[in-house]
Amino acid sequence: ERRSKLLGSLNKTDAFRKRASDTAKITSARKDIQQNRSARLKFWRDSNKQEFYAKCTANMHKYKSKPEKLLYSFVSSSFPDLNFLNNKFIKDSAFLTFSKTGNKQIDMISESRTIAIEFDGFLHFKEVWVGSLIKIKQKDSLFSQYCIDKNITLLRVSLDTYSYRVGQGFSQATLDKIREIIKNPTPGVHFIGKSWNGADYTHIFSKEEILKIYGA
Repeated sequence: ERRSKLLGSLNKTDAFRKRASDTAKITSARKDIQQNRSARLKFWRDSNKQEFYAKCTANMHKYKSKPEKLLYSFVSSSFPDLNFLNNKFIKDSAFLTFSKTGNKQIDMISESRTIAIEFDGFLHFKEVWVGSLIKIKQKDSLFSQYCIDKNITLLRVSLDTYSYRVGQGFSQATLDKIREIIKNPTPGVHFIGKSWNGADYTHIFSKEEILKIYGA
């Protein structure tokens, strides 16, 4: 009991806390410890995909990602006269198939609603839990068709155009392409990035072409 009290009081001192912290850092840096932790985490994710989505991925979507923030900053500063709106909801009966309210959230859209921009992250290309990918593809396909029907110029920028290792994130070629399309908007869907069909850039303006991108 005396030893327990002594250790308890010592653990409250800055010197003991620092030593414990330094020891934990050394232990955590060991490759075998990191590999074991990564393996256990991967096993849990693979075994509990829906729970991982609810606890982690869904919460992540409450906030804008770094690529989205950078992209919004770029277009809003490059085209202040277009007054791009961030995380704007539009309502239309066309969206009732996947939204009870008929609302559709859009990453960026001009005040005139003639130009829209979506940054498509990994959820648009990788299945997180059973059935998630096909649902997202259906939503993306429907919104793409909506933009074609309404003569909206839609830019879809895929995750492969962004690198966390590059200073500005997006390559200059990507930013130049976005600027070129916004300067001379052409209705239809402009796919920027290789994640959809392997091409750096694809412009489509018919339902048949949308089905080729997203599948029937």
